[in-house]
Amino acid sequence: MQEQRQFPRIPVSTDVPVTDINSGRVLGRMVNLSAGGMMLFVDNRVAIHSVFQVSFYLSEGDKSGNAVKMGIESLWCAASDKPNGYWVGCHVIDMSDEDRQRLVEYTS
Repeated sequence: MQEQRQFPRIPVSTDVPVTDINSGRVLGRMVNLSAGGMMLFVDNRVAIHSVFQVSFYLSEGDKSGNAVKMGIESLWCAASDKPNGYWVGCHVIDMSDEDRQRLVEYTS
């Protein structure tokens, strides 16, 4: 099967919380990341085409104020084998040029 993503996704090896900027709550934990999207592990089902404004840090312990901020849209949601857990695939719908460049460099 041929990869259809424009940007390669890399697995995230540390616990990276992704925060919903509007509510201030952790939306989920990042599983993988690219300059074009991410997969999250969440506690509650997310409706397809849900839109979120999120922030997260690229490196563990980085609280320098340099969080990546972006708008994402959920494309799919699937139950995991863990109780009360779901995998959610998201694509980026809005991000600053600076944050996009940071992600391209981080995932390259």
